Amino acid sequence: MSKIDPKLLTYEGCDLEAMSQAPNYYGWLIGIIKPYIGKAVVEVGAGSGSFSRQLLAMQPKRAVFIEPTKNMFKLLKQTVEQYKTKATEAKVYNAYLSDIATQLRADQPDTFIYINVFEHIEDDLKELKTIKDLLPAGGHVIIFVPAHQALFSEFDASIGHFRRYSKRTVTQLAEDAGLEILQTRYMDMAGTLPWWFSFKVMKSKKLTPKLVGVYDMFCIPIIKTLETVVPAQFGKNVLLVARKK
Repeated sequence: MSKIDPKLLTYEGCDLEAMSQAPNYYGWLIGIIKPYIGKAVVEVGAGSGSFSRQLLAMQPKRAVFIEPTKNMFKLLKQTVEQYKTKATEAKVYNAYLSDIATQLRADQPDTFIYINVFEHIEDDLKELKTIKDLLPAGGHVIIFVPAHQALFSEFDASIGHFRRYSKRTVTQLAEDAGLEILQTRYMDMAGTLPWWFSFKVMKSKKLTPKLVGVYDMFCIPIIKTLETVVPAQFGKNVLLVARKK
């Protein structure tokens, strides 16, 4: 993401609106990463807060949510205010991670989470090195991103993606930052074909919330069960969990 004053940025958020209709998908993801989530969590690029709700439901001791765009930040503040409990000290920043890194040290974060964000960051290695510097030994970083550069489409470009990742490239990124890899896995193998057809063949330029909701309601529970038994060999997304040594 280019370095611009975050208070001047806006983001149409069509993809975020659509993914707000995917609670089963986010629930599946939470189930996988829950063992790695500590007591002081930072979600970077939290958007309107669709995933933030899931994190707040876990009631960490401290939770920080960072969103650089002014329109998404406004929605994020509303979401955090609605879903936080007395058990969690929650803060929301309209900024980039690098802008508030010094402030974050006071919160002693032990977990950084990026959900569909790293593909928006031009210098992803620099971002990951910043995270490593902020984490204590044993702290975790969780990165969930779109998979397979072969699926990169006009839709990706239109919403500010610089790239898509593979298990190999996201692993190499974390290793280059000096982190220990704990887990990499593809998710939603079945979703790869309809995604390819919609965005590569038909050249669609938007996600349809209603279709995302139907897919999430009827398909994700089945896909989750299947991939629990047989790990996906490829998928629409890739998840990385890494640790500071």
